[in-house]
Amino acid sequence: MPRGNFPVNSFSMEKNKYAIEDFVLDQQFRKWVFDPDLETMDYWESFMEANPAKIDDMSKARQVLLHMAKMKHEVGTAELVVKWEKIKERASKITPEDRAAKSVVLRTRTGLNHSTEPRGYHPPEKRRKRLLKIFAISTLLLSVGFAVLWWAQYPEPPQLTETVIEWTEFEATKGKKTVVSLHDGSKVTLNSGSNIRYLKNFDGQRREVFLVGEALFEVAPDASKPFVVNAAGMETKALGTIFNVKAFEGRTAQVSLLEGSVEVTGEAGTDSIVLHPGEAVRNRPGQIGLRKGKFETEEVMAWTNKTLYFKNTPVPDVVEELENWYGVDIVLANNPPTNLKITGKYYDQTLRNVLEGLSYAANFEYEMKEDNVSLKFNP
Repeated sequence: MPRGNFPVNSFSMEKNKYAIEDFVLDQQFRKWVFDPDLETMDYWESFMEANPAKIDDMSKARQVLLHMAKMKHEVGTAELVVKWEKIKERASKITPEDRAAKSVVLRTRTGLNHSTEPRGYHPPEKRRKRLLKIFAISTLLLSVGFAVLWWAQYPEPPQLTETVIEWTEFEATKGKKTVVSLHDGSKVTLNSGSNIRYLKNFDGQRREVFLVGEALFEVAPDASKPFVVNAAGMETKALGTIFNVKAFEGRTAQVSLLEGSVEVTGEAGTDSIVLHPGEAVRNRPGQIGLRKGKFETEEVMAWTNKTLYFKNTPVPDVVEELENWYGVDIVLANNPPTNLKITGKYYDQTLRNVLEGLSYAANFEYEMKEDNVSLKFNP
């Protein structure tokens, strides 16, 4: 008959077909093993009384759970599934001699119960004796493969250590450029307003870097550990080479190869293009697929030579370039003419000199107050 809030008959009909792994994954069974209450204990005692053939499997399932608890590691349902598959694989290799090598003695109240009982709970003596007898016989006959599996292979429970992921980050703030020497011998030159991050000491099978902005990479050769740059949905892989990656948010991204060979893969592996020196791959926002073409070395490398280089560049891109280069904030007092593009080259110039030159070409007036600049385009 039902006890507490557990309908014994319906639960028994459902659980009487359980295999060992089903008990291990059953939340109610795990509660009984680790955190029992009166209702839970009453239910499982009744279940064993109605299903004595399942006591064997319940014993094995309990041993698995208790051993996992010793590992001081929180075991969720998904992880139990993975662990269980490994247990079954190893258990299938145990011989009858191994199974007889060690027995398990459980200190229980009703075969599989716990040594700690809620105060004031006294099960019927008749049922207690009958269940103890059933379990005693079952214990003598049951296979102890799971105990052998765990304790023969692991005299002491494995010590699990928490994996701590450490990132190394470098940033070139606006108005500054930064040269970063990586521990593998590679060198990264960061343009203003750019940053990179990577796993400390390049842990893993690849030397993987994540870039926002623009950087020149001079990669030290290591055929066993490819150097990979992730930027703007593109993955650029190289073994030893020199290439430039420009990937500011919201702008066309470009990978330009100067020496060696690289493979550029689009987002979600949609494209894969191999570049040779003098070739580039471009990825425009909203564009499907990568575009391969040529590039002008002077234009791509200008920033590394203290040169601002504009060639048919839209006004918003020019503004962002100037903000990053000089570390200022630029505000447009009005909208520039539609389709206005700017061309110009400025080597190691002050911001005022650059604005003076651009104002004639783009027909605008400017005002500077410390780190703030205002541009007003003439009609």
